[in-house]
Amino acid sequence: MNRITNLINNPFKALMICMLAGVVLFSTCKKPTDGVSLIINLKSLVKAPTLVAFINASGKAGSSLPSSFAVTIGGPDAELVQTDIGKHNFVVSNGLLAISLSKDAAPSVSKPVTFSINANIPGYAPVSRTITISYDSLYVQTIPVFDINNPVQGLSSLSATTNLSSNITNISTLLSTILSDASSKPASITIDAGTQFFDISANSINASSLQTNLAYAGLLNNISAILSSAGLQTNNAIGTNGTLINGMVNFKSAALLNINMTAGNTTVKSFSKPLTANLELAKTQTNYTTGKLVVAGDTIPLWSQNENTGQWKYEGVANVVKNTDGNLAASFKITHLSNWALLYTVPNPDYIPAQGNISINCTDKNLVVYPNMWVQFNDVTDPTLSTNLYVTDGKLSGYLINGHTYIVNTIYNGSTYSSGQFTASRNTIPPITGSDFSFNVEYKPDPASANHVNTLFFTGSISGACN
Repeated sequence: MNRITNLINNPFKALMICMLAGVVLFSTCKKPTDGVSLIINLKSLVKAPTLVAFINASGKAGSSLPSSFAVTIGGPDAELVQTDIGKHNFVVSNGLLAISLSKDAAPSVSKPVTFSINANIPGYAPVSRTITISYDSLYVQTIPVFDINNPVQGLSSLSATTNLSSNITNISTLLSTILSDASSKPASITIDAGTQFFDISANSINASSLQTNLAYAGLLNNISAILSSAGLQTNNAIGTNGTLINGMVNFKSAALLNINMTAGNTTVKSFSKPLTANLELAKTQTNYTTGKLVVAGDTIPLWSQNENTGQWKYEGVANVVKNTDGNLAASFKITHLSNWALLYTVPNPDYIPAQGNISINCTDKNLVVYPNMWVQFNDVTDPTLSTNLYVTDGKLSGYLINGHTYIVNTIYNGSTYSSGQFTASRNTIPPITGSDFSFNVEYKPDPASANHVNTLFFTGSISGACN
């Protein structure tokens, strides 16, 4: 992180800093009144930056989360979790919480960092989400919060306990979700007799019972985006050949199934026999590739999503069949636990490259900070196409959609800052001002690109306390 501070009023401090050659830019120390530029790299103190978004899952107008509320961090590795600036007071601001692991953390596949985020919000059901981090990379987590007085629309769900004998099911078990309203559809999974359950390291779990939580959203609706931590747009999907897809991928959702299982107190990640899923589809479900209604005999692309990284992976296809009641349903096998979704790939919108610099003017200090933090480009035109970008040393890079209207939100030190609205276009955009967050946007060639591609370049400034 770069810090630029004016030390005119403290010449003694400036003189002392000048003596620390190798820590400061010695060439700036000509005289105390010149000011000093400090180049401080804090990236080594932060690992696995994670943006956690709490979303009201009721889908009803007038039902909103408090502007801020505290959460607690628990679990075996709780002491390794910190806020975006290294503190341990965890406050959600406007639904957002920016956390990371401390420099002492060493997450790996064989020894992941596991912790839980726990919240008790007045008027909402208590929520606890276990997060497992296996890599030092960026993570995005979405946590649905359920309003006690406003049931979720379009969602069916189930919480059930199954007896185990030496970590094995004795009988075949059918678990079906319960409908919340007329717009929701049922989903079921079948666990075959003799199924054994394994943790993240593929170790057999010794438990006498299995706890299963299912949540199913059929048809394209806001719940699909709520349950999916990466939304319906991604830039790091794994395609049909098992390799990374270059560029952005846009999805249209037919259905999304979220499954969480615990055996005893251990999170289940895989099992010895595949589970069979059956998801009822809406009669009006469209095949977004052909534009026609889905019929029995069709197949729908099947994707899974890593809940920790948000990465989507192509898993094959689901077969469209008719249930015993004559309704259309998608049937497929589940080999591991994650979000599972029926997603059609649709053509990309007209993307415009975007880059920028964001600084923070610390109102409680004579200090300008070039931060490491999360920035959300909220797509007002199509909220499912909103994107989260991580800013490193004040620099961001991503894509915006030509003609779409955006509001930029960012979270820093437990507070959120929002810009005014603007519409992305291949033109220089008039200055954007918002509550403590303003920026200029120039449309100009990017000198760092091979072909000097024209880019929307943001220069933003946030005014707020840095403590």
